[in-house]
Amino acid sequence: MTLDEFAVYIQEELPKLMAEKYDPKQYKFSVFKVRKNNGVELTALSVSKLGEAQWISPTFYVDGYFEDFRNGKISMDLVLKQTVEFFMTDYEIPDRNSVEDLGKIIKDFEKVKDKIIAVPVNVAKNKDLLKNVPHVMYLDFAVVYRIALSNNDDVFMSTLVSNEEFSSWDIPLHELHFTALKNSGKEFVCNSISIREYLVESVKAGMKEKRIPEEVIKAEIDTYISGFSEVFAENDRLTVVSNEQHVYGAAAILYDELFKNLLKNPDNILLIFPVSVNDIVTFSVMENPDIFPLLKDIAYIVCGQELSSSEFLSDNAYVYDKENVLRKLQ
Repeated sequence: MTLDEFAVYIQEELPKLMAEKYDPKQYKFSVFKVRKNNGVELTALSVSKLGEAQWISPTFYVDGYFEDFRNGKISMDLVLKQTVEFFMTDYEIPDRNSVEDLGKIIKDFEKVKDKIIAVPVNVAKNKDLLKNVPHVMYLDFAVVYRIALSNNDDVFMSTLVSNEEFSSWDIPLHELHFTALKNSGKEFVCNSISIREYLVESVKAGMKEKRIPEEVIKAEIDTYISGFSEVFAENDRLTVVSNEQHVYGAAAILYDELFKNLLKNPDNILLIFPVSVNDIVTFSVMENPDIFPLLKDIAYIVCGQELSSSEFLSDNAYVYDKENVLRKLQ
């Protein structure tokens, strides 16, 4: 079974399984491709009312489930069960009025300006994307902008600001940029946490998303964390910087103040590895180029364990020093 066949099978089964809530005569069950960050294309399912736009409908990505199914880690029955739960309990299908209202709202800068956030992306992997969105260059990143449509404990939904929306706002690029920086700093406050905390949170979040029972999660975490005991013991100055949501937390690299606080020893430098768009790994160390490759490997072990292609940000290292200067490590 191919990925497309897998998606179509789910698409065909959903109307039968969801008929109690969503009448197949009134709703459309769609399979489509979504272009994500770094040019990654994912296969998605959505449910929308017939004759209405699907762009704001809940989107269920099947790629990860297909890999687990193909590798024997999950049954088709469980895939279908979790897909149904996603649409039946996690989200409500928006009606025509809400979709049309939102379409109008995002073209009114005054109504969305408090929801715009800044997101650094990899330039080389997003050349096509950058042709169609407003952006600012920073170091060797491009900073693009997203509108946060929903941000709570259960779900984060956002839409990318395109040239079309930006043109309708009739504002200069620098105003968009500083508005996004202000919002990211206020609504998505970045903090540093220990590597142990980060790994526990990451594993727990990933397993909860797949609706794995709590007792199984605890056992898996204990086993997973035991493999990092040496990292914990030898790298107490290793921290992960992100926001509470762990969504686009790499925006922290746009704020000097946070790094200034992490660099407590003026004789040290702060090595920064923005491996993922969601998190940054930092080390406070003496300036010793001989150990930099090892620290980079640790950063990839930490943030790269479950890193998808669309979440990758950079394989470069950056330095923040006592002169309060952030620079790319040559």
